[in-house]
Amino acid sequence: TTPEVRGRGLFRPLLQGALSYLRAQGHGVALLMPSAASFYRPYGFAFCYHQWKINCPLAQLAPLTKGAAEVSWRRGETEDWAAFASVYDRAMRSRNGFTHREEKAWRSLLTALYVEGGHAFIAVNQAGAPVAYLWFEISGETLQVIEWLADDLSLQRACLAFLQHHRSQAEQVVFMLPEDDLLYEQLPDSSYLLSLSP
Repeated sequence: TTPEVRGRGLFRPLLQGALSYLRAQGHGVALLMPSAASFYRPYGFAFCYHQWKINCPLAQLAPLTKGAAEVSWRRGETEDWAAFASVYDRAMRSRNGFTHREEKAWRSLLTALYVEGGHAFIAVNQAGAPVAYLWFEISGETLQVIEWLADDLSLQRACLAFLQHHRSQAEQVVFMLPEDDLLYEQLPDSSYLLSLSP
């Protein structure tokens, strides 16, 4: 809803109609990633997935990089959407709640990332296959990871090593982990902020 007409209840019948349509189609679950969750609660929505948010000095990532896989990093472009998608699709196989992305969605996400001044990098193995990716922004002294995925723990460590190399550009790093990923427990000390976020 555009700002000048917010608060008039115009969205309510649209959302109710969409939910009725989904029920009529046999869909029992609808997932949202809202900016204001309280708006959707009256319609029956509730939090169902959480993730760890870690905020720590970039230097603290050093111990987490031991055992990192050897990969080559290259800057990703919008045209590389299929490479990002291959890593994403493999990572999501073991998940029961995620966003299905097709070419149009990938292109839109990457374009928005670049417009906002963000960076996207792809890691490839020795065979040249994409095995991990990192999307991030640097603002002031903070490197904010927007999205990152890796095929296994050694590749996850390679991602953290790549991030750590940005110590000359930022002091802090903020990144997310799935609720069942306890990698944060390996941080060397407690001088970091950890929170569980929906």
